[in-house]
Amino acid sequence: MARKAEAELASLLAEAPGLPPVARRAVLTLPRLTGQAKILDDAEAVCLNATMMSALADLRSVAALLEDYGVSRFVTYDLAEVRDLDYYTGITFEGFAPGLGFRLISGGRYDDLIGHFGPPCPAVGWALMLDRLLLARELQGIIEAEPRADVLLAANDCSTCLSWARERAQSGPQG
Repeated sequence: MARKAEAELASLLAEAPGLPPVARRAVLTLPRLTGQAKILDDAEAVCLNATMMSALADLRSVAALLEDYGVSRFVTYDLAEVRDLDYYTGITFEGFAPGLGFRLISGGRYDDLIGHFGPPCPAVGWALMLDRLLLARELQGIIEAEPRADVLLAANDCSTCLSWARERAQSGPQG
């Protein structure tokens, strides 16, 4: 499922003869449920229980908010996305930049993780890969000038030097 290898998935399902046809169809349909928010309508046909319907309702709420914010055209839904991290308990997400073949940001919902380190607390978290963000900016031609130091100071336990630096910092940049 993680690789969306439909032939392998069909072969695996063939080894599960007791699987109800409706469940088989749902599992085989999931890898194709990727795209804009309209795929959420297609997903309803393969919801097998109240938990799935509730998750779909949550996604539709998110889709409506993204539409309200005017960013829905930048969002792609992938209902077969599988993360290899067991602590996610809900939605997961990834962020990409045009022309870059890997994610810049990833995260998701994890209701049980924080409770392993203290009081339980539902949470959403994310990680931003700064090296990839800088690479994306460079590939898109967004390059800023390197910062330039106005003063270089090696104080080495020189209290007079440190006092001078503190006074200059407090007085702000000198024209």
